[in-house]
Amino acid sequence: MAKPKARKMADLSDLAQPGAEITARVTPKAAFNAVLRDGEVIKVLVTTVPEGGKATADVQALLAKALGIAPSALELRRGATSRDKTFVILDRGRRQALATLGKAICRLAVLFQHPPIDAFG
Repeated sequence: MAKPKARKMADLSDLAQPGAEITARVTPKAAFNAVLRDGEVIKVLVTTVPEGGKATADVQALLAKALGIAPSALELRRGATSRDKTFVILDRGRRQALATLGKAICRLAVLFQHPPIDAFG
């Protein structure tokens, strides 16, 4: 999937702390992509239709860009099918541990001649 381009992008870098929860109100099927901030309220507009998690993936990518972090550093905590979504910023230690564990599982699968399994999702 191509990265969504935003017409308006609020600077959310002050919120980019490991463990922080970011709650956003999402507007799917908008005329343009944008991340807007009005005090404590964060609004994310995406042009994507809300089916199959496509809009949520674009929201995650846009929020990550506004926060100045990688999309993989954001994890959806609540609101998979809701307009109000809460993401948590993962700390690097946990992400690194999950990546290392995933690689180890793949190596074991090769060693025991099993097809690799998707342990995390």
